[in-house]
Amino acid sequence: MSKILLIGGGSIGKRHLGNLIRSEVSDFVVVDPREERRREAIESARKAMESLEGSERYPQPLNVVAVSSSEEAYRLGHRFEAVVIAAPPRFHSEEIRRALANRVHIFCEKPLAKDDEPWEELNRLAEEVEAVQLVGMVGYNYRFLPQLRQVRQMIDQGVVGRVLSVRGTFSQNLWDWHPWEGLNFFMSSKALGGGVLLEETHLVDICRWLFGEITHIMAYNGTISSLKDEPSLDVDDLVEMIVHFQSGAMGSLHMDLFGRYHQKRLEVIGEEATLFWQYDATDIESNGIQVWKGKRVRMSPDFTRRVPEQVIATDWEVRNSMYLEEIRYFLNSKKAGWHLRGDVPDLRDGLKTIGVARAARRSAHTGRLEPVEPIRELLHGSV
Repeated sequence: MSKILLIGGGSIGKRHLGNLIRSEVSDFVVVDPREERRREAIESARKAMESLEGSERYPQPLNVVAVSSSEEAYRLGHRFEAVVIAAPPRFHSEEIRRALANRVHIFCEKPLAKDDEPWEELNRLAEEVEAVQLVGMVGYNYRFLPQLRQVRQMIDQGVVGRVLSVRGTFSQNLWDWHPWEGLNFFMSSKALGGGVLLEETHLVDICRWLFGEITHIMAYNGTISSLKDEPSLDVDDLVEMIVHFQSGAMGSLHMDLFGRYHQKRLEVIGEEATLFWQYDATDIESNGIQVWKGKRVRMSPDFTRRVPEQVIATDWEVRNSMYLEEIRYFLNSKKAGWHLRGDVPDLRDGLKTIGVARAARRSAHTGRLEPVEPIRELLHGSV
């Protein structure tokens, strides 16, 4: 039976806890410095197990111990098979080092680290995890969204032809993220790793996954909305990037924390077609893929209308499904001892995304086009 160390009892930590229980894991140590979060995590685990009562998959009773620090957790003497790091980004690299010292497989929420941490140290950390053959994974969950996997397949199959230009948008008002606690969570704190550039590196990861590596960036990064007047907030709420892909394609990426229409959207312009992807977790009518190739339909003798070549509507998907598939993939890879897919972000891949964020921050400061720092070649290459 797997014993999992879960670090962080906030929103994403409780989500992973529930999904681990749904994946036949029932033995945990949960870490959070806040007593109320520790109580919430235990109650959340109990409710998740109760929802599965009667299932023959769970011969073992739920066992959850909650402590205030990972040092305390490791001192308990348990043999953890894996750690799930769901603490604020400020603590990610520190907890990876601790897991490495204890030879524990690592699932780390994105981003891998804050972008101002020493670059060589992060490179060395990724090297060392690989050298001792631990499975390391970064939680870019959109790679497990069926819609986007279909987009990737269509691009690989040449549906749009050679990709020339990409526009991406991730926009959501920060007040809507955790309405039960307002701005009182890590996203408001620069010290903890909050802010739109780091949190929404989802969009950078998606673009790297679909279109290849980004080599140069011109960016604006700052705080322009009324969020700047909130005394508890000291982070950026807007990023605008012009990016150069290694393939020769260009991209325009927009991420903000003030949009009132929650949208995650891509426009992919190729030589043969233009593809649109849009996803919203609650507005099903907005979800889907469209491919446009200049097709026209005659509506009357004097009028034709442009219509999409292909429309792929998306069935209702509970947002949690991609998180559930993600954590099950990690558990299966942990069991095998290596990554079971070549397109899932390991620590090396997560470091490349941090490199893009670093270049964007640097460009916003210098006002110049900046190169993305390469990561050091690892011992055995990417898994």
